[in-house]
Amino acid sequence: MKIAGVERRNKPNCGVLWAMQEYSTRGWVYREGQGWVFAELTPDELAEFKSYKCGSITIPRMRVRLPYSLPVGRYKPELRELDDYYVNWFAHCTMSHAHPLVLSKFQLHQKTGDEPTAHLVEPGGYETCLWSDEVKFCQEVGCEVTLRYAYCWYEWGVPLWRQLKHLNN
Repeated sequence: MKIAGVERRNKPNCGVLWAMQEYSTRGWVYREGQGWVFAELTPDELAEFKSYKCGSITIPRMRVRLPYSLPVGRYKPELRELDDYYVNWFAHCTMSHAHPLVLSKFQLHQKTGDEPTAHLVEPGGYETCLWSDEVKFCQEVGCEVTLRYAYCWYEWGVPLWRQLKHLNN
């Protein structure tokens, strides 16, 4: 699909879709009276989002969506670099310990040592994906967060062409 001469993908990025479905409870969602908002998803919205299968869903059919622009992947990024160059990011993170507030607020997977990604975190440590503000929250309560990989966006928001596309469906 081309909008104003620019090629746009009609299918979601599978890597971002999987990571957000696995770890995040937030997304871009169309809500009556509000339009497109990036927000904490309701249980119904979250269930719908988790039902999307990569390759079998097109972006126009998604009521809960990924950020519209293509992400830039960054391997072992530094927090300052991400904050200086991107408007938002979603990163695979590890922590050797987690504050009780972090455990109750986010979807962390505690590692036992025999998982495929066990080499990234010591046994008993945690693995998750977090948005930029969530990483900062974890650091503020005393967690040492290591960023492993990040999906980063230069642009944030839902462009007019996507808003109009939703109204036409």
